[in-house]
Amino acid sequence: MKKSILSSIMICLIVLFTINTGFSQEKTSEFEVLGNCNGCKKRIEKAASAVEGVSSVNWDKETKIIKVIMARHTNIIDVANAIEAAGHDTEFNKANDAMYEELPGCCQYDREGTENTEASTAKTVASFNFEVSGNCGMCKKRIEKAAKAVSGVTNATWDKESKVINIDVSDATTTKEQVSKAIATIGHDTEFNKAEATVYDDLPGCCQYDRDEANETKTTAKIVKSYSFSVNGKCGMCKKRIEKAAKSIPEVVSAVWDKETKILTVGVSNKKGKKKNISKAIASVGHDTEFDKASQTAYDDLPGCCYYDRIQ
Repeated sequence: MKKSILSSIMICLIVLFTINTGFSQEKTSEFEVLGNCNGCKKRIEKAASAVEGVSSVNWDKETKIIKVIMARHTNIIDVANAIEAAGHDTEFNKANDAMYEELPGCCQYDREGTENTEASTAKTVASFNFEVSGNCGMCKKRIEKAAKAVSGVTNATWDKESKVINIDVSDATTTKEQVSKAIATIGHDTEFNKAEATVYDDLPGCCQYDRDEANETKTTAKIVKSYSFSVNGKCGMCKKRIEKAAKSIPEVVSAVWDKETKILTVGVSNKKGKKKNISKAIASVGHDTEFDKASQTAYDDLPGCCYYDRIQ
C-alpha cells in the first residue's frame, strides 16, 4: 500500500516537473519601439518574428511597447537589433539614419534629439509662428526644409500635433509672408496661403491632410436621397479612395467621408442607388464598413498609412 502511494506521489512529481520544465523553455520580454501606424506595426512584428526562437510578438501602437515571447536561449538584444535594422529606434539603440529615411512618410516617427541638426549659429533677431497643415514625419521634413530655404531663416520647427511652425530669423527683413508662401508652394496650406490643388495632389498619400473645402465633385443632378454609414480609414489617401469608390456607383452624385467621425455621407440621384451597393464598392477597395468587411487581400494591398485598426 505504502509503495503504491509513494509511486503515485513520484508520478505526480515527475508530471509536475515535466510541465514546469516545458513552460520554462520560453520567456517573455517587453521593451519600447518607436513607430506611428499599423504599417509600422507590421514591419516591427515581422522583423522581430524573423529572429530564431521568437514564437509570438505584439507591438502596441499607443504605448510603443513590444511584447516578445521567445525561447529561453534567445537574446532580447538580437530581437532589438532586427527591429532597428528595419528602421525603428528601440530603447536600446537607434536605427541607422539611412534605414529611417527609407521608411514611408507615415512611418517616420519623431526621433529624439534629431530635429534641427542643421540649425544655424547666426544670431536670432526675430521669431514668429503660424499654422501649417500636414500629417506626418515626411510633412515635417518638407515643411521645415521649405522654411529654411528662405533667406534669413536660421531655424524652423513644425509641430505635428499643434500644426504650428516656429521660425527664427537672423535678418529683420525676412517676413512671415515670405516663409508662408515658400511652404505653400510645396503643397502645404498655411493660415495665410493655400497650396495649389495640383501641388497638393502630388503629395504622398500619407501627407494629404484634410483641406477646408467643399466636396470636389460638383453636379447638377438632383439628390433625391442621402445615406450615412461608418467606414474605417485613417488619412487623406483613405478619404480619396473611399469617396472615389462610392462615386463609382452611377447613382451617387456626392460622397464625403469624415476622417474624425469615420462617417461617409452620400447623396443619390435616384432610389436605385442602394446603400448596400455603395458599401460593397467601398469594401472591395480595402475599407471595412458597418455592413461589409473588406477581404484580407484588399486590406493588405493598402499603403501603410491607410492600415486602420480592424475589429477581429
